[in-house]
Amino acid sequence: MSKLNEKDTELYIHEKYIINLSAEENIFTDDVMKKIHHLSNGITDRIDFLCLQYLSDPIGVKQNSKIYLLSLIHISEPTRLG
Repeated sequence: MSKLNEKDTELYIHEKYIINLSAEENIFTDDVMKKIHHLSNGITDRIDFLCLQYLSDPIGVKQNSKIYLLSLIHISEPTRLG
């Protein structure tokens, strides 16, 4: 499974999630996309998971996106066995 670099992650998010949003609705700021890239390690399944979780969360939590995205780390990281 190949990993996307930061720029490719931003392009992926833009093409898959932002293209249908108006500029006023675009909640995927550059900072949020960088955090998603960092947390997902550029793995598209993780990018999708984080984007969908971010889109489905109430607006109040999105206002503090750093804390919200950091709370997803444990969900998005693979389980490490013994």
